[in-house]
Amino acid sequence: MARRRTSGNPGPERSPPGLERRLLRAWRWFVLGGLLGPAMVAAVIALAGHDAGTAEAHKRQLLAWFALAGWTAVYWLAVLAVLAGAWVVRIMKGPERRADALPLPQRDRLRA
Repeated sequence: MARRRTSGNPGPERSPPGLERRLLRAWRWFVLGGLLGPAMVAAVIALAGHDAGTAEAHKRQLLAWFALAGWTAVYWLAVLAVLAGAWVVRIMKGPERRADALPLPQRDRLRA
């Protein structure tokens, strides 16, 4: 089933901006969350393990540091992938383009 054209333009239909625009406009919040979230968790880890002198406490603190580094890396990879995808969608939609404003030739008149 062919899609009906909503405009009289001969070129491709322009899609309205959607989720990709909201994601690209909110990138600052993603960066802020990616910086402040791990920083707060790092502060808790550092303060919680400050007075623990046993080897077991040091082992748990080191595990928490590695878990924090892993989750931070996963977060940043996911954010970069989603923002790159949103950028590609925005580029692929692009602005509306028209070849020219000349009227198309009428084949029916030529045959008669």
